[in-house]
Amino acid sequence: SSTKKYVKIKSTASTSYTVKNLAAGTSCSFKIRSYTKLSDGTVLWGEYSDVFETSTKPSEPLIKSVSSSAKGQTTVKWSDVEGKTGYQLYYSTSENGTYKKMKSTTASSYTKTGINTGKTLYFKVRAYVKVDGKVIHGEFSSVKSVKIK
Repeated sequence: SSTKKYVKIKSTASTSYTVKNLAAGTSCSFKIRSYTKLSDGTVLWGEYSDVFETSTKPSEPLIKSVSSSAKGQTTVKWSDVEGKTGYQLYYSTSENGTYKKMKSTTASSYTKTGINTGKTLYFKVRAYVKVDGKVIHGEFSSVKSVKIK
């Protein structure tokens, strides 16, 4: 949260816990500590662990349009996703072929020039979140295609 205060979410004897019902693209910081409860009811607390930062996967973007309005050019536009760090745009020359990353960007559109005319290209995009040096990818959008003018 913006207050940076930690809230106890669970006491457990297990070594793992799953936090549920978090919105897509939610960044979280966690720390844990052990404790022992004595027979007289006294609780002895251990030191807190280092902070662990992570995030839920961002939502799947929706490709709004793919167009080729000029020779050798295409523009792909997709919906904005909350909580993302950026997007990765992929393309292929066949719908079920191997997709290659075309661009990483923070924008929700991309225009590529210098493409061979007459080709049909297939596109998909996914959002990602970068937390504590790790990249967490969301699901890919559905595939959209365009024939290049």
